Amino acid sequence: MHDVDLVLSRVTATRATAIERECRPKNHRKESDMKRGRWILLALLVVFAFPVALYAKDANPAAVAKAKVTEFTGTENLEALVYKGDFTFTPGGAWRVRDRKWEGVHKTTDPRVTGDVIIVVNCNKSPNDTGHCWGTMHVEPDDFEGAWEATWHSPEGRPEISAVGYGTGELEGLKAWWTFMYYGDVGYISGRILDPQGD
Repeated sequence: MHDVDLVLSRVTATRATAIERECRPKNHRKESDMKRGRWILLALLVVFAFPVALYAKDANPAAVAKAKVTEFTGTENLEALVYKGDFTFTPGGAWRVRDRKWEGVHKTTDPRVTGDVIIVVNCNKSPNDTGHCWGTMHVEPDDFEGAWEATWHSPEGRPEISAVGYGTGELEGLKAWWTFMYYGDVGYISGRILDPQGD
């Protein structure tokens, strides 16, 4: 009797499933596919629209400070040799110097880079004095509480000296570039100052 009941229950369950399948609307699967497609489309819209919205917010000109670049010109005069430096000479005539220090003055069209300067010089030279030099430059403007800390270099075979530096104190956040061309004892300066905040 138990086996008969088991068989009947299985038949009943199978028949109920068949009846449910017959009674189910024919377009049920189609509707499910359409709902699934709508959810996928919605998800894609959210994924792509969110970064675009963030970009539009970041690209708003009102929220971004406009950087300002100011050009300047002037002269450099070296007034005193503070330390002659450490020299090394080779038997072949090549030489090098380290930490040679000069004090001087920069007079320019921009007060932010006008004032006293300390220059440290390093060079590697061949017997015929070709080679390159590099070092540091410290500029203290007359009218500002702060300074410029810069590095400079003079590539072999080129007459100009290039420097780049960053401001401290009242000049914090500023960046400057200098180019020097020497004629005799006077260095002629051209350069520019970058103010990222545009003040």
